[in-house]
Amino acid sequence: MSDYFLTQGNTGPALGAVLRNPDGTPVDLTGCTVQMVSDLPSQTGTASAVVTSRITLKMGTVRYDPGALDTAETGTFHITWRVIESSGRAIDYPNNGTMVLTIVPRIDA
Repeated sequence: MSDYFLTQGNTGPALGAVLRNPDGTPVDLTGCTVQMVSDLPSQTGTASAVVTSRITLKMGTVRYDPGALDTAETGTFHITWRVIESSGRAIDYPNNGTMVLTIVPRIDA
């Protein structure tokens, strides 16, 4: 089962998630860099922590805005969110596997 669905060739909607620690609490992203890591044939979009306030950083909210090449090929792909702390330590979320993105064929009229 997929966590996200996009149509071939589309550059939205953004993929979003709330990253959680193993105990279920949101990951504090203060001072961190976020990357979306995937097995997409081409990854051209950008990932970021969603920053509207300091509270948002503490809520573990992330998003990825796909680029046009990201959705050029249909199929099922796997995603993790890599959080790089200011110390350089990297942690992938979710901790228990990957999220799944399905890119479905575009239907032209």
